[in-house]
Amino acid sequence: MGFSVEKGGSVPPHKHEHASEHFSVLKGEVIFTVDGKKVIKKAGEEILIPMHTPHLFTVIKEDAEMTVTFAPCADTHRLFQILATIEPSGEVTMTTMSKALFVMLEMNLKQFSNPHPAFANNIINAIVIATGKLWGWNKLTKQFSDLIKN
Repeated sequence: MGFSVEKGGSVPPHKHEHASEHFSVLKGEVIFTVDGKKVIKKAGEEILIPMHTPHLFTVIKEDAEMTVTFAPCADTHRLFQILATIEPSGEVTMTTMSKALFVMLEMNLKQFSNPHPAFANNIINAIVIATGKLWGWNKLTKQFSDLIKN
């Protein structure tokens, strides 16, 4: 999957319990912090983040373009299907991500990533489940279940 990140853009600390993550930097410079160690990768360079490893990244100097691959894919592809079902325009907001997480939790799918430190994951999941039930997001779970059956 290819994506762009603006200068100064970042992804907060998290880890993937079910997949390793491989980044290829196509343009720009990115500081990756992997298990507490900082590594700068430039266009043409790659980095592999093993599963269960806390990591984050920040784009420096200019906008960056990267590709990312997850292995094994596990239920990662389902996250993107859910996001596309919830928001066909492709605009991913915090609300959209919360709805997708709710559907994944309700369907017992393997989560894409977990916040770090680990206890934050339990708190976030509890908040998302409570919010989803309060706001009637169960219909999204049914909508997505019907979609993948067909």
